[in-house]
Order: sequence, then structure tokens, then C-alpha cells
Amino acid sequence: MTVRIVKRSELPKQTRNRVPRLMQTVDWEVASAQILKGLKPEQVIMIVLSPEEMKKYGIRNIRNASRPIKRWVKAHGLPYTVIARNTPEGGVVTIEAKAAATRRRKTA
Repeated sequence: MTVRIVKRSELPKQTRNRVPRLMQTVDWEVASAQILKGLKPEQVIMIVLSPEEMKKYGIRNIRNASRPIKRWVKAHGLPYTVIARNTPEGGVVTIEAKAAATRRRKTA
């Protein structure tokens, strides 16, 4: 056994070994291929998971499950926005182009 004093920054970091649940779905494979090809300004990718699919993959809340997708989009430097919604039909994740900045008019 070896005892050493090291700085906190030198400690080994634990890595995530598990693939996020939403990224295990077949829908994500299709969506990620389309995202990497690129979207036209008016196109939106919509991933819909029924309550049965959510139960199959162990997804309790679609908003929590969409966070890895947001990180994936950001890590690839893509100009897209990820929005997640719970609906009566199940969970819906939309991936769309970021809205362009608009100038507001000054009111008198």
C-alpha cells in the first residue's frame, strides 16, 4: 500500500460507463444520423416515445432523459435546440434549428 499526498486536480476522475436510456432506443439511432447529415431551417426532428416504450427503457420523465441529447448536441457544436415535453401520448423530444436573433423595435 502506498500513501501519497497529491493535489485535488491530480485525482483520477470517474467516467460514465453507461449509455443514457434515451440513446439506447432505435429512434435515437435514426435521429442522430439525420442530425449529423444536417437539417434545413424549417425541419424539426421529433422523437415520440409511447408510455409502453418509456416503461420498456425505464424512462420516468422525458425531460431528464433528454439532457444527454442536449449535451451531445452541444459537444458536437451543432446549431440546434432540444426541447422535451410530456404529452398524454407519451414523451416527445424535438430537435430544431436555433432561432435567429431578432432586433426589437424601440417604442416611442
